[in-house]
Amino acid sequence: AIGRFILAARAFVGVEEREKIAERTMRGKAERARSGKIPQGTGKGCYGYTYLPSSGCRELNEYQARVVARIFEEFMSHKSIVAIANILNDEGIPTFGGGIWYAATVYHVLRNETYTGRTLYRRTVAKQVREPATGKKHRKVTVRDSKDWIEVPDVTPAIVDTETFVAIQRILDDPERRRRGKRKREYSLSGRLKCLRCGRAMVGQTLQGRYVYYKCRRSYAGPHQDRCDAVYVRAGDLETSVRDEISKILANPSIILAEHERLALADGSVQRFSDLSHHMEQIDKKKHRLVRLYELGEIEEAYFEAELAVLKNQRHAIDLELSLAGEQTSLPPLIELESACQGVREWVEQAQGEDFTLLLNALQIGIRAEKGKGELSGVIPDYASTCNHADVCSMVINFSP
Repeated sequence: AIGRFILAARAFVGVEEREKIAERTMRGKAERARSGKIPQGTGKGCYGYTYLPSSGCRELNEYQARVVARIFEEFMSHKSIVAIANILNDEGIPTFGGGIWYAATVYHVLRNETYTGRTLYRRTVAKQVREPATGKKHRKVTVRDSKDWIEVPDVTPAIVDTETFVAIQRILDDPERRRRGKRKREYSLSGRLKCLRCGRAMVGQTLQGRYVYYKCRRSYAGPHQDRCDAVYVRAGDLETSVRDEISKILANPSIILAEHERLALADGSVQRFSDLSHHMEQIDKKKHRLVRLYELGEIEEAYFEAELAVLKNQRHAIDLELSLAGEQTSLPPLIELESACQGVREWVEQAQGEDFTLLLNALQIGIRAEKGKGELSGVIPDYASTCNHADVCSMVINFSP
């Protein structure tokens, strides 16, 4: 007990010291900014400038500064962001990191107020936030309140004038420009469809107001030096083929019988209820031991979070089965198997909107396609699986061009 207390006390002191170091570092950077010098350690630099450690200021990188000025001039002459990226890549002009230009890179240059000669510190703050659905952490950058900003004057030479920058922001923020980017039709396979050739996401597009297609995003977006040669895929053909393959799986007599048997066992099964309750207790004990090991410093945070997520998923699945086992519902006998298969097939083929989305989510459907062929994968419960790989079932679909 004494050893555990000492370990916990050391952990507490370590956390406190880490927070104090972070607080002192940020306070020092803020004071440096107030004294008229750029705080460092906030990134690898800014394209168009070279940082001078001796003075804490930036000086122009003549070559890069001309590129920045040219980007603003090209955009003001009504060239698109993608066209500007293509021009820079065609001329072999490298980015700050030595790579090629993308539309997002050019966009961030046009949005960067630093090029007007204004230097702001503490304008944004980055935090690690956790996704509620997946439990994964990601970096989120938000803009602070303007009263928390610290402006550092006369440390960054201007490349473009303020009037040009303001005019470009007005163009980028134009509601009509954003409206043109909004989809006018719902594409049921959006978000789960990837190109069979390059693996990038495929998006929907309607031509002439009536011809609906899916196309590889890499085939039209970004610099043309990095384009995919995949052609358009008819949305109707692809969606119909996906429905057909899903109906073949779900309308399989063996799967329907397996599901019927599972529901029959869950209906008032005292033994099943007891087994699930025992399994729940075992999971709770594992969770308690995992927390103890983490508190003692025996395991790392990444391993702790991964194992804890697995236990939470297992417990959630058991909760669902317990609710089914305790409902005491009366399950009608399965008399006409052929009729049941036909009913499932018809429901899948006619599912629209939220019903079809629910179906795709439940089976974790993933699709890779190009014109004339595609691959579809999904997950079905292991008790109903007719495949050789436990609870994963994959299949290949073919559809007309």
